[in-house]
Amino acid sequence: MSINLIYIGQCFKFSRLVLGIAVLAVCVPAIQIQAAGAPDETVSWTIMNPITSPDPRFTQGLVYDSMQSRFIMHGGFADLEALNETWSYDPGSNLWTNLFPDPHPWAFRGSAFAYDSHAQRSLLFGTGALYYAPGVNETWAYDSALNAWTNLSSSNAPSARFLCSMVYDVQSDKMILFGGVRYEGAYAFVYNQTYSFDYDTNNWTDMSPVYSPAARYSHSLVYDTLSDRVILFGGFWEHPMKLQPDIWFNDTWTYDYDSNTWTNVTPTAGPSARMSAAATYDPLADRMVMFGGRNPTDLFDDTWAYDYDGNQWIEQTSLAIPEARNGAGMAYAETAGEIVMFGGIGIGYVVLGDTWSYQGTEVIPEFTEVIVPVLATMSVVVVGLRLAKERDHGSC
Repeated sequence: MSINLIYIGQCFKFSRLVLGIAVLAVCVPAIQIQAAGAPDETVSWTIMNPITSPDPRFTQGLVYDSMQSRFIMHGGFADLEALNETWSYDPGSNLWTNLFPDPHPWAFRGSAFAYDSHAQRSLLFGTGALYYAPGVNETWAYDSALNAWTNLSSSNAPSARFLCSMVYDVQSDKMILFGGVRYEGAYAFVYNQTYSFDYDTNNWTDMSPVYSPAARYSHSLVYDTLSDRVILFGGFWEHPMKLQPDIWFNDTWTYDYDSNTWTNVTPTAGPSARMSAAATYDPLADRMVMFGGRNPTDLFDDTWAYDYDGNQWIEQTSLAIPEARNGAGMAYAETAGEIVMFGGIGIGYVVLGDTWSYQGTEVIPEFTEVIVPVLATMSVVVVGLRLAKERDHGSC
């Protein structure tokens, strides 16, 4: 448990409780300060039932364009074919719109898709149209304001692969991509490479960290803005010629771009091993939120939240629960304060086309007494109290 202190105008940020403090010429040995405790984990899933909706699909890319205040979805797979449609979703009006941009990328499934808030572009990397096909390694950028896709023809791109994962690291202003698989006929080549992409220089960099998670694909990857860490969970590995048993992962890793370091932080308890779970980061709750996924025997309908500061997974409950699925798209809307999930593949391999909204609960302080020692030559007087949003990394 920790607190936030402002001392002579400086902000020392530890958690969500902010105390304004002034120094007076009165002597007291200590004061008692209330600190924020564990967050209220009450959450809710709501089926949105928009009037119009994209066709059912899975392994599509879904991001939130914060400049245009709408979700952007591209690609996916349905009816044994990949899709090249680009859709937008406005959570305020509950309206999906087929944007029909021209030109546009190939029909892609399992694409790596993330929104660069600095460049104000949704970036897509490579992937493939079919199973057992090598795919492509193109990098595309979508400008929502112009409804235009651009093939960036970037330098030093990763080799062709799909079912890799990519997130935007706000602090470093870089895309971070990990893993993926490339098929050549019946042979699967699974990667554990870490790449960064700089939109301004249009260049990919193989980061080659000393220590990395095992090779995998269909893993969950998010960026925790408050902790400045990329968080990875789960995924799947298969031998190129099926000479070894498949591996389904349930490990948790973090990546720090500044030090180029992966760290295995797997807690003692957490979600079971799975692949293709939908995930995003909720900054109001300061949690990675994950739904569903599958392993060889189970298709999941559980919701989990990962707390980086406490290094713990928390299973969440809701009165309404989406149907079990894997391969859904999920993203967080900063302006609406909600998560949207679309599609996936459900029980009996039924491809889904439903839209769900998830709302967690902003951290609510549960007051606990904490003794803060003060030098005998001064005391402190509490002059203000507020809840810090913590999405603002500027002044308090």
